[in-house]
Amino acid sequence: MRKKQRKPEQILQNLSIVVPAVMEVEDNVSLDRLIDGVPVLVRTLQALNALPMVQEIIIVTRETDLLRSASLCRNLDLARVKEIIVCNTPGFAALSLGVYACNRDAEYIGVHDPLWPFVTVDIVGQAIMAAEKHGAAAPAVQVKDTIKIVEDNIVKETPDRSTLYAVQMPQIAQSSLLKAAIETARDQHPPVGDLRSVLETLGLPLGLSIGSDENIPVRHELDIPAAQGILTWRAYYD
Repeated sequence: MRKKQRKPEQILQNLSIVVPAVMEVEDNVSLDRLIDGVPVLVRTLQALNALPMVQEIIIVTRETDLLRSASLCRNLDLARVKEIIVCNTPGFAALSLGVYACNRDAEYIGVHDPLWPFVTVDIVGQAIMAAEKHGAAAPAVQVKDTIKIVEDNIVKETPDRSTLYAVQMPQIAQSSLLKAAIETARDQHPPVGDLRSVLETLGLPLGLSIGSDENIPVRHELDIPAAQGILTWRAYYD
């Protein structure tokens, strides 16, 4: 008998989300950048807090931002935020501290960049179902631009666009596999920084799930008009 396919909204509450809000200073990004008057960090946390399959959110932040983060979560009544961890070092340190602060009973752990405020139930549900199959997964959309491989400002190759995908957030892994990968990656010098690189230390492939063209990061000022357009679009169709 064929197993009935679940819908994303039917997935049980078994996911812990780590939000490493420790940005590289030289990247010139801001968690306070406003989208229609609301900081991108706030919109991201509110979106994650609204997901029924999320049992907890762990925020990792710099010491200088700790009080502000705690006040923000309290004022916005973000009930799924269970802990705020201090880490002044982005990359592997922030990732590993957040992962080990998660509930030990969590089946899956997701890592979500705080600059991605448009995550939805469907996006996360599809990623969990892909992680069940592959061990780890992330939403993605097919690349629409024509990509060129260049050397010394000379085009060397035009890859087949049908094989190119843009990976989105959150990236989700089975809890036990992710922790094993972190322990393996910890011995590298320097240790790898992002989730995909950590998983690669175990030879664990990252499966792809169905993403959304609305699921975009807001890193720079030029991203704001697109973000505001998505808000308008959603308000019109909701």
